[in-house]
Amino acid sequence: MFYVNGEQLKLDSPQGERFLKWKKEILSDLKDPVVLKSGKPIKFNFTGLVEPPKSEYIPFRVTIGTDYGTETWVYSSVLPIKKKDELIFPERGRIFKHGRSWRLNKNTESELIYFMLELSSFVKKGRIILVDKERDARKRLEKEVAAVDVKWYVSSVHSPISVESTGGENTLRLIASAWGVEKVEEKGISEVKLDLISAVEKSQGNYGVTRRGFKEFLNENKIDDLLQLRATIQRALDKGVIKFKEDDMTCRFKSTDYTLMSVPHRDWAVRDAALFNYLRIRSDLAEKLYEEMGDKVQLAKAEGVKIPEKMGIEGMAELRKVAKSLGINTYGMKKYDIIAEISKTKEKVF
Repeated sequence: MFYVNGEQLKLDSPQGERFLKWKKEILSDLKDPVVLKSGKPIKFNFTGLVEPPKSEYIPFRVTIGTDYGTETWVYSSVLPIKKKDELIFPERGRIFKHGRSWRLNKNTESELIYFMLELSSFVKKGRIILVDKERDARKRLEKEVAAVDVKWYVSSVHSPISVESTGGENTLRLIASAWGVEKVEEKGISEVKLDLISAVEKSQGNYGVTRRGFKEFLNENKIDDLLQLRATIQRALDKGVIKFKEDDMTCRFKSTDYTLMSVPHRDWAVRDAALFNYLRIRSDLAEKLYEEMGDKVQLAKAEGVKIPEKMGIEGMAELRKVAKSLGINTYGMKKYDIIAEISKTKEKVF
């Protein structure tokens, strides 16, 4: 059983909903039983014999950070003892003996599996690893098939985005710009294709940051307002129409010094993506960008969604109110993740 911040986990709470979502989307995909083993490398002692890693004590209490502050999770297979309004947990952890494995039942030990895979630093740091060869093979195969599909989609004359199918190069060039290929108007179409494939592969390789890869490319390559916006941002950067200023961490129009957005420090490394996520909601600012580029595209406004220009505590509170009104659970989400989710909900009117 789980206790969060001193209270037993309620399945209708944000933490409980997160746990149920994990069971549906992740646990159901794992082989039963779930097997965990040591992830430490094999070492040899001075005699040349294998030296087994030392056993480790794994605590069943962990504190994690969220946008709302911190959460303290406690896992216990037995009921705690209440003493002077304080919960005492008889089971505070277990010893993991290296050389052996933990075989956990998906049905009866789902909470312990969740604690180990999603909360414990032992798995996150690779000191203990999940063993599921079928799952690993399936994921590798899916990725390799998707990589082949991407190359076919970009290079085949039979692809729906090819020059032969569309009657021109504009579609491919637009998609390439949307995936961050620089100066597509100055390159030959074959170079654009190769650069586009490389851009998608690079994004897939850094998926933890970009959240876009092979699957997203195959799903996003239709020409719509969002792809147009991505492409326009890249071309505006290519032509110097907009610029990021590191001294005050803003994105501005070069001609008028008008500020499109202030980039939070934590998003500076992915500032292009941060700008896109901001402008996809702030359609008024997106229209300013199109006007500045001399290529105005009318975006349908998401009615009732007003994103504050300054994103302080009040701005985050307003964002969460908007998200809540759309039925979006923002627990543990960062600002631009909330914006992205609001935009997905509103894509029906885009």
